[in-house]
Amino acid sequence: MNLLKDLANITDIKEYNLQRLTDIISKLISHYTFCARQEGLNCIDIDLGKANLIIRFEDDGISYKFVPGKDLNEAIKRAYNNKDTELIDGTIKLIGQRINKTYKELL
Repeated sequence: MNLLKDLANITDIKEYNLQRLTDIISKLISHYTFCARQEGLNCIDIDLGKANLIIRFEDDGISYKFVPGKDLNEAIKRAYNNKDTELIDGTIKLIGQRINKTYKELL
């Protein structure tokens, strides 16, 4: 599973641009970590938008915890319980829109 590749295929955003964005995110997380250590904190909680990344600084290293937000948590549970996946419905709609657009351009 490759989130960036799939995101590039579903959207009009090139994978290269998504990769650049994740590089910037990594630098920001690194900066937050540096600042937290400078302030003597033993933990930081970073809001990632749909989830939080909790980084704990311990004597023997670093530990990480990923905590999904409410919407992401509910979507994961729905998919896990085989009730639905919003991606399939959205992809079918997107394909329909692209076919429609292409058809209109041909006319």
